[in-house]
Amino acid sequence: MAADEKPEPQAAAKPADLKRDHERAVADDLLKNLGFKAVFKRLGDDKGEPDVIYEREEGKTLGIEVSTAYYEEGDAKQEWQHARGEREMPAEGHEPRDGGVIANPDSQICGKVQKELEVKCTKKYAGTDETWLCIKQIADLSDAESVHDCIASLKIPDKHGFAHIYLLYLAPDNEGGGSKAEQII
Repeated sequence: MAADEKPEPQAAAKPADLKRDHERAVADDLLKNLGFKAVFKRLGDDKGEPDVIYEREEGKTLGIEVSTAYYEEGDAKQEWQHARGEREMPAEGHEPRDGGVIANPDSQICGKVQKELEVKCTKKYAGTDETWLCIKQIADLSDAESVHDCIASLKIPDKHGFAHIYLLYLAPDNEGGGSKAEQII
């Protein structure tokens, strides 16, 4: 390349690829948090299989369906605009929520987790020996106490096909930081 030539700009990832990368990252993070050994096999087919499929040590398949809960839809929109490169992050590395101040954040995020749980529990999944659900909670104001209170209040639909259901959240720095997995069932 000549000195006066500029490199081609990197093409932004397709929204479907970003979604699939997110699902894989969440499922991998869940397994890491649980200390569960399984090898990535492939992504699900989006037609009835869970999002991510692993092979367990004993040769059986494990499917993990991933769902994400935000305080509000505007938070999801804001985050995904950044991921798709449609919106630049300010130089300080963070920006205020487009939705402003949240009046009751613990109640609001727990309500969203409940809705994600209800939606996913109505679906049938095939193609794996066992299927788990992982709800990734994107809620900066959550802590262990609010997560445990939320889990205690959740109403699990009677009929669902999940062997286990987990909530994955980001712990605040005063609780060690990093992602944490809590079992719902």
